[in-house]
Amino acid sequence: MNLCEYHWHPISISAWHEVRPHLHCPAVAKGHIPTGRVVIEDVLNLAVQHGAKPNNMTRWKELDKLNREKFARGATWGVGPS
Repeated sequence: MNLCEYHWHPISISAWHEVRPHLHCPAVAKGHIPTGRVVIEDVLNLAVQHGAKPNNMTRWKELDKLNREKFARGATWGVGPS
């Protein structure tokens, strides 16, 4: 059972024609909850916070930091709060 799902359909493919990044949480709300852009590291960190176990936590933290630094250098729309 999926509790929440992140979606982004840059081209309208759904009946709702929602093209912005959004979240579906059927247990919380119906429809689309706008999120803005979400980096995969945020999704993975959320999974870790809720019990997922990286193969190597030290390496995961290193990769997370490295990827966020690379992302920040190329993000033309900003990176949000630290």
